[in-house]
Amino acid sequence: MIIALSVLVLLAMSSGFLTRTYAFGPTCQYSNADYTYPSEVSPNEQFVVSISMPTICPQTNNYHIVARFDVENTTNRVLASNYTQYGFMPNSGKSFTFNVTNDLTARSKPGVWQLQFIVYVFMSEDDADGLDYKVTAIKAIQVEQPVPFQTSNSTVTSLTETTAGNLTFSAPTQSIAEVVQSTNSSSELFEVIGAVVVAMAVIALVLLTRRKHGSAG
Repeated sequence: MIIALSVLVLLAMSSGFLTRTYAFGPTCQYSNADYTYPSEVSPNEQFVVSISMPTICPQTNNYHIVARFDVENTTNRVLASNYTQYGFMPNSGKSFTFNVTNDLTARSKPGVWQLQFIVYVFMSEDDADGLDYKVTAIKAIQVEQPVPFQTSNSTVTSLTETTAGNLTFSAPTQSIAEVVQSTNSSSELFEVIGAVVVAMAVIALVLLTRRKHGSAG
């Protein structure tokens, strides 16, 4: 009798386990996330990074789903975070895609900037979302060297410019040494011309004197 009762109890317990209903629905299927981000940025530049991840869930239930996209540095500091709108997905069984975008500001230090792109998917049959999927990808962005401020070397020209309204006037300039040299050259020329004039005057005077003596004789 005792043995028969024990068998009945075991059968009842086993049948109860087989018919037990669990609160959590089946897991959805997630494809690899596609990340979009620039390969090079300037220091302190603002830019956009995004993920795109196809997903499909079984037809048997409606699921409350949200996806979150975090960007962290190598010390696990969250630099940016965004998520999709909360909502129920109908039980169509068709594939849909999570798209999440983050605005990010580049660091000021140039060099290779390593980041962690982390995608979380929370899913449940009610609004008490539980973590259903997580994937982490390590990405590198090159922060370029800042462009130095370039100044043009000014050179001394032989013209000085004076601007009046929209018109520009140019006048030749001359150094003091050139003026002195030009003055010295002019003085020497004047001296030569003076000497020639004096010589011609002496010759004319001599000829005039000779003519007077000839007339007197």
